Amino acid sequence: MSSVSKKVTIPQVKKFLVQTGFPFEMKMAKIFKDQGYDVEVGKFFMDLEGSKEREIDIIASKEVGKIWINFIVECKQSFRDEWIFFSPEDDPGRYADSIKHIPSDHSKTSWNGCFNRLHIFDPKILLAKNFVTCMQNGGKLKQTKPTEAKKSDPTELRSATQKVIKSTIAFVADLSWKETRNLVFPVVVFSKQLFIASYPGALKVKKENHIQFALDFKAKTYNQKILPERQVPRRLSFLRINRSTTEETIRDAHSSLGIHYLIDIVNGARLNNFLKLVERGVSGIDLSKWTKKEKP
Repeated sequence: MSSVSKKVTIPQVKKFLVQTGFPFEMKMAKIFKDQGYDVEVGKFFMDLEGSKEREIDIIASKEVGKIWINFIVECKQSFRDEWIFFSPEDDPGRYADSIKHIPSDHSKTSWNGCFNRLHIFDPKILLAKNFVTCMQNGGKLKQTKPTEAKKSDPTELRSATQKVIKSTIAFVADLSWKETRNLVFPVVVFSKQLFIASYPGALKVKKENHIQFALDFKAKTYNQKILPERQVPRRLSFLRINRSTTEETIRDAHSSLGIHYLIDIVNGARLNNFLKLVERGVSGIDLSKWTKKEKP
């Protein structure tokens, strides 16, 4: 007897879409729009590792006090995994070049107190350098193994942090020598509560809605020099990528930004609060201290 396929119902389609993480991404994009940001969803950029196109979930931009705030955002939804971050006893460091600002002159602007009021330097925001993902199994927590966290798994944190950094570099490469002042913040938005563990003489675990994750980006392909004429492959021309952006331009942007990154990891339910925090810090910037290199 041949089986007769049943009709697909609207509830089934909704359940499927929720599992893909698409509604969560759209919800986060709406929060940015409601706060007055220009939003691009599904923006393509050039990843030099493998010379392939990749897609970042959200790029949101807004002008605050003659400064453009740009968020490079990857959204991660999970129904299974928990993210636990480790805050070392010794602060891993909040480097001045973790502030990705354009135009920039790190030798002056980063050290003259221009950005002291930014949230990046707020000691109340806990700083982490390592993490572990785990899931519930029979009422107990079990560490997620590599075989269980596939590259396509929407909860994989390491992939998300690498992606927001690479997209930040590509974004800055496209900015070129615009006269407007820009700040660029890489962000990972997670659908669940965040946890952070420390050991100040005894194990301490806290729930958090916002954590800063310190990461040094040292991908070899972003440091290699290539011939100037080697441009983005023609097969990528149909994507929304600036055709004048070459691999060399991306490497130059990487060099100017430095290797130190502080990635904001934010609970999606508190994204609004995070945006207000960032905007307050940007509003306190003294533009007279923002040194700009002249266009060569």
